[in-house]
Amino acid sequence: MDELRPHLDPLSVAFADLIQELAGSADAGLWLGAVAACQAVQRQNACVDLQQLAGQPVLTDSETEGIEICYPALEPWLTTLAGVPTVVGTPGAYTPLVLQGHRLYLYRYWD
Repeated sequence: MDELRPHLDPLSVAFADLIQELAGSADAGLWLGAVAACQAVQRQNACVDLQQLAGQPVLTDSETEGIEICYPALEPWLTTLAGVPTVVGTPGAYTPLVLQGHRLYLYRYWD
């Protein structure tokens, strides 16, 4: 994910790094989920619909500069996120991220 860092906003990168550190995981799917949830809030959305992003390029053509990284496929991505309960919980859990179906929320905006 290092090649993405210069193309993403610093807040999303820092948040995703923190989530990985808290989870004790270097999984790219977790990092991309955290980035996507943070960016959704910056775009004034309460959550990110992972189903819409799954398999899509992380960066647009104008941002790529030869980088072709895509978000994970939906089912493996959901499995990855559900597999780190210290940072991704179900509705009602007190975790930084909340996964409800295929929607991922920052805890603050889930409710």
